Amino acid sequence: MDVVVDARETALRPPRNQADPRAVSWWTVQWLLFMLPIGGSAVAAFWFLTDRPLWLGVAATALAVGCLAVALVAPHTYYRVQRWEVTGEAVYTRGGWLTHTSLAARLTAATQSTPGDAT
Repeated sequence: MDVVVDARETALRPPRNQADPRAVSWWTVQWLLFMLPIGGSAVAAFWFLTDRPLWLGVAATALAVGCLAVALVAPHTYYRVQRWEVTGEAVYTRGGWLTHTSLAARLTAATQSTPGDAT
């Protein structure tokens, strides 16, 4: 099988479009569904399975509050960072939390054809 490599490169540039603002609500629900059981389990384990030393209660409560804070802040932070754009030449994306990763995927002739074309 021969591999055809196109020598032209697609310039990496920042994408223009943000995600739909409604995505923040959806991401928040997803984060809450993930984080609330973690924080709730810590508090429940403290309450039902220990002699209730004060330092452990403070740690369990801090974990639960931290989980809730992450679930409420992370979607808004991700919304500010996440970008995408589709052009006639490439698909551009940018995402990440602590470091931003930008990608450009060049479209080939096969992906640019219309359904009625015989290629």
